[in-house]
Amino acid sequence: MNSLFFEPFVLVGFLFLRGFFFEPSFFLNPLFGEGFDEKILFSIFYNQ
Repeated sequence: MNSLFFEPFVLVGFLFLRGFFFEPSFFLNPLFGEGFDEKILFSIFYNQ
Protein backbone atom coordinates (compact mmCIF):
# COMPACT_ATOMS: atom_id res chain seq x y z
CA MET A 1 0.00 0.00 0.00
CA ASN A 2 2.85 2.36 0.81
CA SER A 3 4.49 1.75 -2.57
CA LEU A 4 1.45 3.26 -4.31
CA PHE A 5 2.25 6.61 -2.72
CA PHE A 6 6.01 6.31 -2.29
CA GLU A 7 7.15 5.33 -5.79
CA PRO A 8 5.63 8.33 -7.67
CA PHE A 9 7.28 10.77 -5.26
CA VAL A 10 10.64 9.06 -5.69
CA LEU A 11 10.25 9.21 -9.46
CA VAL A 12 9.29 12.89 -9.36
CA GLY A 13 12.30 13.62 -7.18
CA PHE A 14 14.55 11.67 -9.53
CA LEU A 15 13.24 13.53 -12.57
CA PHE A 16 13.66 16.84 -10.73
CA LEU A 17 17.28 16.11 -9.88
CA ARG A 18 17.94 14.71 -13.35
CA GLY A 19 16.51 17.83 -14.94
CA PHE A 20 18.46 20.08 -12.60
CA PHE A 21 21.83 18.42 -13.24
CA PHE A 22 21.55 17.19 -16.81
CA GLU A 23 18.72 19.01 -18.60
CA PRO A 24 18.30 22.69 -17.66
CA SER A 25 15.47 23.02 -20.17
CA PHE A 26 13.65 20.11 -18.53
CA PHE A 27 14.18 21.66 -15.10
CA LEU A 28 12.89 25.05 -16.20
CA ASN A 29 9.95 23.65 -18.14
CA PRO A 30 9.17 20.15 -16.82
CA LEU A 31 5.74 19.91 -18.45
CA PHE A 32 7.11 20.48 -21.94
CA GLY A 33 10.39 18.61 -21.87
CA GLU A 34 11.56 15.75 -24.04
CA GLY A 35 8.40 13.77 -23.37
CA PHE A 36 10.14 10.50 -22.57
CA ASP A 37 10.16 11.04 -18.81
CA GLU A 38 6.53 12.13 -18.85
CA LYS A 39 5.53 8.89 -20.58
CA ILE A 40 7.27 6.88 -17.85
CA LEU A 41 5.65 8.98 -15.13
CA PHE A 42 2.13 8.72 -16.54
CA SER A 43 2.50 4.99 -17.22
CA ILE A 44 3.36 4.42 -13.56
CA PHE A 45 0.43 6.54 -12.36
CA TYR A 46 -2.14 4.96 -14.67
CA ASN A 47 -0.94 1.37 -14.24
CA GLN A 48 -1.10 1.34 -10.45
